[in-house]
Amino acid sequence: MKIKTIVSVLFLIAALEAANASITAAPQRGDGERRRADAWWLDQSIAMRMGLSKQQIDRIDAIYRSPNANDSALLKDLVAQREQLEALLQKADAEESVVFAAIDRVEHLRYQINRNRALMLYRMRRCLTSEQRALLAKIAGERRPAKRPSGR
Repeated sequence: MKIKTIVSVLFLIAALEAANASITAAPQRGDGERRRADAWWLDQSIAMRMGLSKQQIDRIDAIYRSPNANDSALLKDLVAQREQLEALLQKADAEESVVFAAIDRVEHLRYQINRNRALMLYRMRRCLTSEQRALLAKIAGERRPAKRPSGR
């Protein structure tokens, strides 16, 4: 294998780790169901500020809980495939085609997870009025940590 290919794959692994850290580190509810820290519709102060009705909260929560929204099987498979890829990268004699196939499996799982998340967010936003969507964007901006100057 070429050094450039190995270095590129190692950078890919690092990017995968960083991109998925927030997914795998999400807090767990007592019943074992994955709960994200950003479940804004369950935050009473945000729900009141946005004027969310009980029906809106229930619909958004149902969307969040839908099987495709937070598919733990996909997440588990992603972790397993990532581990297999990392093991392949440790082998000096791994066939490049086998490594590429492992990368494709990891990337396809990431694609599925990201697609499901984007669709979930789209469905949640459809539950809101245009005024509520604008207010949600404002609240999200307030909740994000301020970016530090890069110092360049």
